[in-house]
Amino acid sequence: MALVKNGLVVDDLWESLDGRDPDTIDAKTALLVSPAELSALGQRLSRFGQLGVALAPADDVRPLAEDLKRLALVALTLPKFNDGRAFSQARLVREADGFKGEIRATGHILRDQLNFLRRSGVDTIEVPDDGDVDSWARAWDAEARRFRGYYQTAVDHHSNRASSTPPTVLRRWTAPTAVSVLATNAIVIQDATSYAGAWAY
Repeated sequence: MALVKNGLVVDDLWESLDGRDPDTIDAKTALLVSPAELSALGQRLSRFGQLGVALAPADDVRPLAEDLKRLALVALTLPKFNDGRAFSQARLVREADGFKGEIRATGHILRDQLNFLRRSGVDTIEVPDDGDVDSWARAWDAEARRFRGYYQTAVDHHSNRASSTPPTVLRRWTAPTAVSVLATNAIVIQDATSYAGAWAY
């Protein structure tokens, strides 16, 4: 399966355990396990230099808090475009102790979602089988550059601190204090020191 990581096409070096005995696998293998395998096998997995976990949409991220310290990859699944649980999982993982490893999104991914995935902490996507890898890489890069400023904080800089946009960037959308009559008994007040209109009815 082709991957795009931070806008670059990369090889997938990870191998799923899939119920096999980990003692029969080379310790140099980048090994991907399920939360159940991670819990059950415990120290038997400690010899692997690169260890990752694949989460299902319904999996709770919180029990992984301690394990994240030794994980290099967290793989998330989007079963369909309108299932947003992976976005929440990504942000929780990225915020947990400043997780710096790879967060991968797999499954039903739409190009319109790329920026939202990035802002949630995802840095790698699995390109659909019928997708043009290079065009997905360009789309990732384009979405990363699409907006200069955001109102909401995010975790797209691989830090446990939520990223935010400097006020000077957002102020270009504001104007000096003004009052505009929109309808009877309805006005909007726009203040140069705020980043959103204050509505009064």
